[in-house]
Amino acid sequence: MLDQWVKEGRELKQSEIKDFIKQLRNSRRHSQALEVSEWMSDVMKHDLSPGDITVRLDLISQVRGLQQAERYFDSIPYPFRVVYGSLLYCYTRRKSVEQADITFGKI
Repeated sequence: MLDQWVKEGRELKQSEIKDFIKQLRNSRRHSQALEVSEWMSDVMKHDLSPGDITVRLDLISQVRGLQQAERYFDSIPYPFRVVYGSLLYCYTRRKSVEQADITFGKI
């Protein structure tokens, strides 16, 4: 749907996309929110802020599981690794105390 919107020549600002992701998350439509987040960076080529990375990490954890969230975290460029707290949150939500301890030790 977003691809069609852009093909029709309509403008879509990054702030509007972020609001859309927020609305989807609030509606517990995590899978769709993750798709929009990935579309924002992959198709629209918008750079992700640390906040965007935090949101995506949480969405990946909820939709695809902790292993995929860890893989995504490992792919984050080093300067953006300030999102360790988000990874810890993913572990605590899944009651993965051992992994949280290991990550906390890395911090």
